[in-house]
Amino acid sequence: MPRSPQQPRLSPYTYHGMTVSICAECKKSVPASIQERDGKMYLSKSCAEHGRSRVIIASDAAWYKEALEFQAPTVMLRKYQTETVHGCPQDCGVCPEHEQNNALPVIELTDLCNMECPVCYADNKGSYMMSGDEMTRCLDTLEESGTQVDAIVIVGGEPTAHPELIERIEQCYERDFVQRVVVATNGILIGKRPKLAAQLAEVGAYVMLQLDSLDPDKNQFLRGQDMIRNRELALGALREHQIDTTLMTVVIKGLNDDELGSLIRFALESDFLTGIDIATMVYTGSGGSQMKFHPLDRITGTDLIHGAVDQCDFLETSDFMPLLHPHPQCGAATYILRLDDGGYVPLPRLSDRDSYRRAMLGHFIVVPDERHEDYLREIIDHVWSHSDEIENAEVILRTLRRAADDIYPPGEVLDERERNRRVERYIKNIYLHNYMDEHSLDAGALRKCACMQVLPDGRMIPDCSYRTIHRATDPRFNGGAAINHGNDGLRHQLHTIGKSPR
Repeated sequence: MPRSPQQPRLSPYTYHGMTVSICAECKKSVPASIQERDGKMYLSKSCAEHGRSRVIIASDAAWYKEALEFQAPTVMLRKYQTETVHGCPQDCGVCPEHEQNNALPVIELTDLCNMECPVCYADNKGSYMMSGDEMTRCLDTLEESGTQVDAIVIVGGEPTAHPELIERIEQCYERDFVQRVVVATNGILIGKRPKLAAQLAEVGAYVMLQLDSLDPDKNQFLRGQDMIRNRELALGALREHQIDTTLMTVVIKGLNDDELGSLIRFALESDFLTGIDIATMVYTGSGGSQMKFHPLDRITGTDLIHGAVDQCDFLETSDFMPLLHPHPQCGAATYILRLDDGGYVPLPRLSDRDSYRRAMLGHFIVVPDERHEDYLREIIDHVWSHSDEIENAEVILRTLRRAADDIYPPGEVLDERERNRRVERYIKNIYLHNYMDEHSLDAGALRKCACMQVLPDGRMIPDCSYRTIHRATDPRFNGGAAINHGNDGLRHQLHTIGKSPR
């Protein structure tokens, strides 16, 4: 009798391709496969010394695969800083393998901080303050690279602890290619030092304010103190001086992921808040690397999308589109039109998606140039011609026409900075960032990074690989050239100031 054919043994995972990652233990480059199972995406790695590992990279496989259709064109740099020797991600500096410009450069002003956050992804030792000469070298590197800068982000440590913060911001604004400088801060010193907010307003700085939760107990877990009073003081100072501020939120699964809706509404309801930047927790650095978590049960970028939609009745999944400058898996965004009657409507609903995509291509932020003026006129026409189908069309049209007249006033010439500020009166942003760490690093995504650390030694390093690999080679922090600038007394003072009132 003929034998029955033997049934093939099927893997529970569907293979989608190869990439390069790093071993979370030794940081060496390892091959990694991208796999799908039960509607989720995983990265499977194998290290000769430390064995196999697997991490979830997207909880929604459909979104992950669809997002790959939105690859932005490569914007080449005029000058690369390092050669390709070992391959991505080990040669970051950046080498000619990199596939995007540095539209959102990050400059670390100090590693001095007035907090010791349990979730900190940095490795602060409090021994470094950037000098004016070092800032000049960073700006020279940016200018020589020929990059198109949306904004320079000043980070730490805690950048407001730098005694010459205002001078460093002024150095940035002295360059013609810089239109926006953003200070990423926990806000403690802004709330405690009234003059600081006034100085930031006078110099034209923007602020990214850390706000992870409205719950004191959750803040205690995330930041080591409840932070509520400190943030009230900071928000009050920022509101008083009308400093354009974006909220900055880190999300941990099962801790504060149930607050996405309340935090988004909080950001949309205040005039001086331009929006919110929500990021996945990364398990790296002095704090994050010590936190216990399961690689197969961590929050991903697609969890942020679904959480925002589930908790905000005015949002739908289709309102979010992959960020159109970096790799599409690095984040998603939507832009919200604030209506005259106090309501909100996501911009993607007011035109076809191709028009929306063309308008947002090539930038992290809305840049009100001729392309966006054309798009604004286009959505006015679209809403007018589809007024029977679009809910609240009359209010939307009234808001759009007022915005057009204000942002592009007939017969009036506005500089780019003023036009940017006028845009943000009407349009708020919701950014959802899917940051990578040693477990989830994907060199395929890294090569499209448009958010790179700029170092005084002339290198530009993608932020995710800098935090996971290359900070150890930064001469400011690895012991080779680190200098204590007499900060011990200042560090003690900052920790004292930062204590939350009982």
